[in-house]
Amino acid sequence: MFKAGEAKKKLANSFTSLTLLSVIAIAGSATAQVQGPVESVPPSVPLNFTPTVGDDYRLGPGDRIRLNNLEGPEFSGDHQIAPDGTISLPLIGSVNIQGLTLQQATDLIIARYSRFYKYPQVSIYIQAIGPLEIVTAGELRFPGRYVLSREDQTRHRGIQLPTLLDAILQSGGITLTGNPRQVQVRRRQPTGAEQVITVDLWNFLRTGDRSENVTLQDGDTIFVPTETAVNLAEKRELAIATFATDINTPRTIAIVGEVTRPGSYVIQGGDTQLDRRSDGLPTVIKAIQLAGGITLSADIQQVQIRRISKTGSEITFEVNLWQFFQDGDLTQDTIVQEGDIISIPTATTANLTQMRQLSQTSIATDLSQPRTVNVVGDVMRPGPYVLKTRDPLLQSVDGLPTVTRAIQLAGGIKPTANLRLVQIRRLTRAGAEQIINVDLWQLLQSGDLTHDPILAQGDTLVIPTMTDVNPAEAREVANASFSPGTMTVYVVGEGVGSRNLPPRPELQLPTNTPISQAVLASGAFDKGRASNSVQLIRLNSNGTVSQHNLEIDFTAGINEQTNPLLRDKDIIVIRQTGGSRVTDTLQSIGESALLIPRIETLLRILSFLGFIDNQSFD
Repeated sequence: MFKAGEAKKKLANSFTSLTLLSVIAIAGSATAQVQGPVESVPPSVPLNFTPTVGDDYRLGPGDRIRLNNLEGPEFSGDHQIAPDGTISLPLIGSVNIQGLTLQQATDLIIARYSRFYKYPQVSIYIQAIGPLEIVTAGELRFPGRYVLSREDQTRHRGIQLPTLLDAILQSGGITLTGNPRQVQVRRRQPTGAEQVITVDLWNFLRTGDRSENVTLQDGDTIFVPTETAVNLAEKRELAIATFATDINTPRTIAIVGEVTRPGSYVIQGGDTQLDRRSDGLPTVIKAIQLAGGITLSADIQQVQIRRISKTGSEITFEVNLWQFFQDGDLTQDTIVQEGDIISIPTATTANLTQMRQLSQTSIATDLSQPRTVNVVGDVMRPGPYVLKTRDPLLQSVDGLPTVTRAIQLAGGIKPTANLRLVQIRRLTRAGAEQIINVDLWQLLQSGDLTHDPILAQGDTLVIPTMTDVNPAEAREVANASFSPGTMTVYVVGEGVGSRNLPPRPELQLPTNTPISQAVLASGAFDKGRASNSVQLIRLNSNGTVSQHNLEIDFTAGINEQTNPLLRDKDIIVIRQTGGSRVTDTLQSIGESALLIPRIETLLRILSFLGFIDNQSFD
């Protein structure tokens, strides 16, 4: 038994010891707040000083502590906390101090030594900080088990306790399928129960509330759940946040549907605000550009993105790139993630205005690339043609590959072409045929270029035939840029030529010239021998020959009865006033045979008129 006087003396020494330790702790804490470079620390302070911790610091495996036992100095010494959280001390054996503060650990050890000493005097302080071992799971780029250092790696006093953001960055950042509003920190308590701390990192991003950046403890598990709904406005902002997957990280995506070169691509992203050499953010538009741009059949209002989460579930959402191009809504040009599948659908209906605008955006197919199109119907030379941006035949410079340019290459429209019902037939990526109706008459009336759409590779342009020719419109159509400049007409019979000029059966006339003007131009109108009665012989596009007997009215306007419009390669036979009409006609046609390009055409005409037998051309 200790005497009363000795007890008082020991108690006084204990208080003195505790007071001294407090002074040392306060001095150390003040020194720990020095934030300047090493040179700002007084020379008397050693560079290898012991780190100090706050009152709330909890001990864990790997920590190295110094225990002073004033009652038994021989029992003092350094101890490293074992992986199971224990230290082994003389007399009292194993003591579990994991998760305890320094004060709690001191009280526990004093309580154990109380069996051997009446007034134990024990003090503990930190010599080195052990690392934390944590687990990350869920929507992180590299979930797994990590060891995080708790020592300040700089040359300043103190420790650096790992936080939630440290663990997230160590795991490669939150993916674009992660829900930053409900990040969980799961912590095992000494009782065995699990404490769950829910953190809103979106609030941290918006307000800078540091309370959301939880300080971690050894054994914590961080879980980032998968989002259930996509908010495009938030998603773009989160994608460039510090705790997101590094924006410069290359990512492999697939793009399918209405693009020039569907397939798999690697996008190298970067924030242009931070690095001027950056290729730009890894967005949907950049992916489309890598794939050669959209086709003219694309519907960019419903671009679909399919994204696989870490749990294997699929998240599907849509972006409206048309809205992006109309009002600059950057949220629609969302940032893509590793493994994304971007699908560009086919437009169900053709919007000529939208097609024209899209063809000149940054995601359009390169318009300088040649494209082969087919032009059929009522044009002078139907067939396939290659449209180029610079076409020496048309002497055009940087002209767009439009409908009217294709018609020009095909020799222009015929007078019977129906400009109101022109069609573009286009095969989509899905293999279906898309029909686009074009009104070229509207182009002539208003100058609206949306009615002269750009053609795509493989398009078929169909120019239908008009059933009734409107004379008032014929003149206007004849002056259009996609009408032939001239046409060839043959005039044979009595009076062709004049006394001073040789016969001119082959005439080069403006397009849509009426028959009366052709007869006058040929010099065949001779009141002495020629009458107003003529035969109009026409080789039709289907290979048949047609004949029309007309009484020309030289005073009438254009009409189908007395003054119709002529077509290219029409033949006008002037009837005679005498009785040798057939002989003279045959002689006139025979004299002109060498001037008609195709002898087959002459044979068809002669057979039709009955001048030769046993021929069938209809």
